[in-house]
Amino acid sequence: FSRLILFGGWANEWLADVFTLDVAHVVGPPYAIMNLHPYIGPITGNAPLQITGIDFINTADVVIRFSSKGGTIDVRGDFLSTTQLACLTPDFSSYAAGEVEVRVALNGDSFTTTSQVYTFFPVTSAQHSLIFGPALLNGGACNEETMFLIQARDDVNQNRITGGDKFSTTILLVGGGEEGKDLQIRSGVRVDDKDDGTYFVS
Repeated sequence: FSRLILFGGWANEWLADVFTLDVAHVVGPPYAIMNLHPYIGPITGNAPLQITGIDFINTADVVIRFSSKGGTIDVRGDFLSTTQLACLTPDFSSYAAGEVEVRVALNGDSFTTTSQVYTFFPVTSAQHSLIFGPALLNGGACNEETMFLIQARDDVNQNRITGGDKFSTTILLVGGGEEGKDLQIRSGVRVDDKDDGTYFVS
C-alpha cells in the first residue's frame, strides 16, 4: 500500500506530529499494465487473454477488471511471471459491445492507475451474414480456381468490422446424390480472414 507520511508540526511549532495519507488510489500500486494480447474478443467472453506489465506480484489473488460506461465486471486471473498475467474474458453481453478499460489488482492492493483498451465485438449471425462473388454464379469453368467473399454481420444486421470468426465451408452438388439428395463434392476450402469483418474463400 502507498502512504504519504508527514512529520513535524504546525503554527510555527515543532510538535513531532505524524500524519499519514493513503494515496494508493492516486499514485497506484507498484505494478503497471502495459499491453494486451489479443486486444479484441467476442462479447460472450470465455476467450483467453494475456496481460503484459511490469513488477507483477506472485500471488493467487489476481483480479482483472473490465470497465465501460455501462458497467464493470471483475474476473479472476493467474500469475505467470513478473511481466505476464492471464485470464478468461467475462461474458459482457449485459452491456453494449465496444471498447472497455482493463485494469489489474494484485494481492488485495488497489487497481492500477494505468489501463489498456480491450474491444468486445458482437457475435456473428450466420443468418444475417452475406456471401457474394464469382464462385456463386452459374457457368463457372471446371478445374479453375474461383472465390467468393463472406461479409459477417451481427444479430442486428450490422456489418462486423473485426475478424476472428471461424467459418466451415462445404461445396455441395444440389440433387446430385442418391434419391436426389445433395452430394458433398469438396470440403476444406481455404478461408482467409481479412480482419475487417470480411473473409476471402477460395
